[in-house]
Amino acid sequence: MDFQQLHPKSKVIASPLNIQHRMHPDIANIVSKCFYDGELETSEERIEYCNKNNSSVVLNPLPVFFQPAIIWIDMPWIQNTLGMQTGEEMPRYTNKDEIDAIEIIINNLQRTQDTKSSLAILSPYRRQVKKIKEHLESKVELMSHLEDTFSIQADSAPCHTVDSFQGNEADTVIISLVRNNNAPNIKSSLGFLTDARRTNVLLSRARSKLIIIGSLDFLESNFSQARNEDDKEKIEPIKKLVNLIRASDNKTSAIINYKTIRGWSK
Repeated sequence: MDFQQLHPKSKVIASPLNIQHRMHPDIANIVSKCFYDGELETSEERIEYCNKNNSSVVLNPLPVFFQPAIIWIDMPWIQNTLGMQTGEEMPRYTNKDEIDAIEIIINNLQRTQDTKSSLAILSPYRRQVKKIKEHLESKVELMSHLEDTFSIQADSAPCHTVDSFQGNEADTVIISLVRNNNAPNIKSSLGFLTDARRTNVLLSRARSKLIIIGSLDFLESNFSQARNEDDKEKIEPIKKLVNLIRASDNKTSAIINYKTIRGWSK
């Protein structure tokens, strides 16, 4: 059952579900604090299950004892990175660096159980989803690894827009946020990321592991661009998300620099 329907004139949920039963509690905690004023709780059964059972996949080369449910792959912000020319690219709302990051992440995900788990690769942007899918499906060895690791359709990378995946879920979810620019205002800079409903769907689809790819510096740069109450309301969920990730004790989530994972590339 979903819980992403927002009241049209408020960031308060119209009919909140107080108890959730499917997400890892650390993922649910992020969703709860970003969208439900901390009122969404995880069932005791789900907490007990997650405490007793390891994730169905691990991200190498992180050690087995350090496999948080939430991993943020921190991309460099184009404005702060000397010599960086990319970020968002043409066609609009695509980001090649994030596609490369997805390839590296997939190559380093390893199954820990006999039974294959599910995977979804999500983005708010249709063009980015198309680019990701085309890139992954062009890599024979990578697709073989995907099929060995996850329960997916043969020769088909499980890539979806946030809208097309609404109402679905997967054990592991990889998110490409795409946005990385120098735009002068909130709307131009963040686009769909100011849509609380879509952002909620993005963050709440993962049952066990959530891997987010995006630039924390870029997102933080938008906080000071909120010029009025409407801007402040639009940016509030993203601001809460970034602050929660930054404040993590490294047990519930981890930030890994893009430069670091490039050293993992096979």
